[in-house]
Amino acid sequence: MTTIGRIISDTYQDSVRLMRIGESLKTMLGVESAGVVMATPANLEALHDRGLDFDDAIHPDPEDILIVVSATDDVAATAALDAGQRLIAEPAMPHPSGLATFPTTSSALRSAPPGSIGLVSVPGEHAPREARELIENGHTVVMFSDNVSLEDEFALKALAADNKAALLGPDCGTTSIAGVGLGFVNQTEPGPVGIVAASGTGAQAIAVALDRHGCGISHIVGVGGRDLTDEIGGSSLFGGLAALDGDQCTKVIVVVAKQIGRATLSRLVRTISSMRTPVVTCIFGQPDAWITSLIGAHSTNSLGETAATAKALIEAPTTSTTAVDLTAIDSYRRRLGADFAIRGAFAGGTLAYETARVLRPLIGQVSTNVGGLNASAHAIVDLGEDQYTRGQPHPMINPHQQADFLRTELDRTSTGIVMMDIVLGYGCHASPAEILVKAITESRSSQHQFAAIATVIGTAADSQDVIYQSEILADAGVIVFEDTSIAALFAGLIAAPALPTAPTQVVDLTRPTAVINVGTRWFAEAIDAQGGQTLHVDWHPPSQGDPELADALDTLS
Repeated sequence: MTTIGRIISDTYQDSVRLMRIGESLKTMLGVESAGVVMATPANLEALHDRGLDFDDAIHPDPEDILIVVSATDDVAATAALDAGQRLIAEPAMPHPSGLATFPTTSSALRSAPPGSIGLVSVPGEHAPREARELIENGHTVVMFSDNVSLEDEFALKALAADNKAALLGPDCGTTSIAGVGLGFVNQTEPGPVGIVAASGTGAQAIAVALDRHGCGISHIVGVGGRDLTDEIGGSSLFGGLAALDGDQCTKVIVVVAKQIGRATLSRLVRTISSMRTPVVTCIFGQPDAWITSLIGAHSTNSLGETAATAKALIEAPTTSTTAVDLTAIDSYRRRLGADFAIRGAFAGGTLAYETARVLRPLIGQVSTNVGGLNASAHAIVDLGEDQYTRGQPHPMINPHQQADFLRTELDRTSTGIVMMDIVLGYGCHASPAEILVKAITESRSSQHQFAAIATVIGTAADSQDVIYQSEILADAGVIVFEDTSIAALFAGLIAAPALPTAPTQVVDLTRPTAVINVGTRWFAEAIDAQGGQTLHVDWHPPSQGDPELADALDTLS
């Protein structure tokens, strides 16, 4: 067995065409394996992982094409290299329907009708330059390309917002606007479900499952894998949600993602609660992302469940609602500022656990007496644990320990929110609210700004009188809830970190008049097969493959 390589200098072909050439070489007599790639570091590493290690004397540059062949002998390997070189030199076979082809993005733009969408699939180091030109001409861009920096992504999305357009991506593999599929898209019937997807295969799986249920898709707004991180702030996510919420063809919206930042999750919760269209969320990789269900979103744990839930909502729609006052949340955020701690004193262990569970995805680490308390961080304490009840009554019997904990925490200027539970019923203190209110009232005289939040667990038949206990608390300025999760949601939304100023993108869901395909010809052929008009750019790396030099030359010109 012999493995040899050959460099084709200063030549560019898109990855799909090179893959096809490589596959054809594998069919030749004596060839065991072959790889034909642009000689980027990532591609060289991929060849190594496949066992295609070529002669150390070969040192290709990233703008070179590298052919590597493993064959039974030198003769077979050389024949395959010669064949690969010939195929690379041949012009691309014309598509049967005849694609309109242009040498540059600029030339394609001169022929592009208004309402065209750009599809960019060139190598990541060149993608921002091509996308920038499209956006500056008012076109929305779907960026299939990956390996684009966070800085470039944020800047391009801000630029798109300024130009009343949108950047979907980078690393956006699946998008479908009014029946025109861009990237990897299944053939499904049109229908009432719109999808916002930070997971391309997730969107495909849901669309296919809905198709099995006899339910079609209105649009798929792909946003790229990083859009829901706090560094980007969901720029495309919220643009897509707004567009779908205003789309007459969309009756249910699905959000599918692999991850979401805490601040972005907070904004998503608030956004969903104000939407008219029912929303189903399926977010993997985020503990307790089911938190969206607290405001009426239908949270699911699998792609199949997501499709089934969306189909059920088509038949029996329910709008999203919230049990928290968003205006009050905004008021407390302004009053308390940022970087404060939530400290909770609970008599009920399960109530403390549920509170911490809801808070964590919104505000990050929350210490407990199980994991150890951090005096300056968010902490929820179960005062019914053995370490606190040794030698003294349970706090449901004697809430003075709970009150003392609140006093201690409110002496800290770092404490911005205190949380507590008031549990009523047989065996419990005759009036726990009176004890806790005294601690709150005493602390209010210190000029220290804080919010006090309480959950009252009781009925009208309890001897303590749940209405009376709630009124005592409310009269002292305590925010009272009947549900622990909702109380925790209210606190978490107040304390959630602020997002960077995320640009608001305008996602146009009207059918694109044409697609300007910059990169892989494969995608142009796919769009053409769907009956879409395609302007294909026969793209080659500018300025000998140096994107910085290309940008500099553009600036000079």
